Amino acid sequence: MKYLFRNLFFKIFFLFFISTNLFSQYVNKEIDSLLIIENERIRNQISSEQLIDWNKKIAIRCINEKYTKGEILAYANIANSLWGNQKYKESLFFLQKAEKKSENVNDAYVKGKIYIEYAQTYHYMGLSDLAHKYCNSSLNYFLKMPNNIMRKRALTYAYGCNAIYLYALKKNDDALKSLKNATRIIPNPLDVSNIGYHYTDIEYNKDSANFYFNKAFKLLEQPNYKINYYFNAAILIEYANLKQKENNPNEALKILNKALIITQKSKNKTLLLNLYSLMSDVYKNLNDIKKEQKYLNEYYCLKDSIDIENKKGINIAVDELYNKDKKGKEIISKKNKSLKILILCILVVLIGLIILLFFYYKRKKEFLNRFSEIQEYKAKNDDLEKKVNESFIEIIKLAKENHPNFYTRFQEIYPDFQRKILAINPNLQNSELVLLAYIYLNFETKEIADYIYKSPKTIQNRKHNLRKKLNISSSEDFYVWLKAL
Repeated sequence: MKYLFRNLFFKIFFLFFISTNLFSQYVNKEIDSLLIIENERIRNQISSEQLIDWNKKIAIRCINEKYTKGEILAYANIANSLWGNQKYKESLFFLQKAEKKSENVNDAYVKGKIYIEYAQTYHYMGLSDLAHKYCNSSLNYFLKMPNNIMRKRALTYAYGCNAIYLYALKKNDDALKSLKNATRIIPNPLDVSNIGYHYTDIEYNKDSANFYFNKAFKLLEQPNYKINYYFNAAILIEYANLKQKENNPNEALKILNKALIITQKSKNKTLLLNLYSLMSDVYKNLNDIKKEQKYLNEYYCLKDSIDIENKKGINIAVDELYNKDKKGKEIISKKNKSLKILILCILVVLIGLIILLFFYYKRKKEFLNRFSEIQEYKAKNDDLEKKVNESFIEIIKLAKENHPNFYTRFQEIYPDFQRKILAINPNLQNSELVLLAYIYLNFETKEIADYIYKSPKTIQNRKHNLRKKLNISSSEDFYVWLKAL
């Protein structure tokens, strides 16, 4: 009886343990789904602040349930929202928390997710070399994942990001390969449009660029991309850049105005910075100085605010790198000298930045003064060019009509012509000077014959005689010789 009771007790305990474990696995899968799938779905439906709060609540739930993987992913999602709003210092803080927690977690996706968010943060801080390094680490982890849709999405994202870092490092061929790797796995509109950017700004090919942008716009029609403000705005800005390259500023402006509305919804300062820069260029092309200056000012104001955030983040990045290098006495002894040099370089850079800021404001004032002077000079130059063009059209018309005032007007427009010719041969007749004027205007023998009512053979003979009188060899082009006077 005692044996049966003990056996029953162990069975009940075993069933309780199994059911608790299965329930825990179910809860963990539910949390994973919220952090990986639901987080992306609601990203464009709520503000970034609301998304951060949502992830913080899940992180607290994970802490209570002792689910470390979920806590790490929540921190990585928070970091993603923060760097997207140029809060790099805060982003690095959450990534450091996630990295510390991940030391005892053996999950390739979690490790890769942390590194790719580090890479994105460093890239937008202007540290593209460091971003590329972290992205490569991220790719190594994602490649270790089981071959499923989650792995494909992770690799697509990492390859797409790496391409941007490689462009920033001027490794354009490697960047294009990385983009093509991304689109081969899962084609998404942003990576496809970035290939369009390559054929716009790197290797200009109008047909290829339009092909990839059209493909990107088709992909944007899919429901999961339609509400993605960042994708829509970024692609429109790059497409407007193509139209500007095609010398179609009106079409570019139309696209940019549409992009401006979407960019404001996305609240992404980096996109807005690119948009203001391109807006300024387009208005410059349209000779709208007032609006060109307006968007130039908007660009500099926004850039200044982003630079301030960058400086805060760079200090954290330096501390992070320093702390990692501190691990192990052997590493410290080998890296100590390098760290001192690094700190010294940072100090030099910071001092340089202060000096640059001083000269920037000084040069900005000088630039605005010079800009107004250039515009004034351009206006005068345009008037002069217009007059020259009108005079040329007039003299061509007189020549074709064989007008008696043709040579008189020709001398007024080209006052040095007769003096230089007569210096070579002062015995030239007026009719010969008139013929030389026709040749100077690049008329063919047949055309001259038609205009002055002579046969082409007569004109040819006169040109031959003039060659002798002016000592021009038969191998030398008459028109080129005259222009070289």
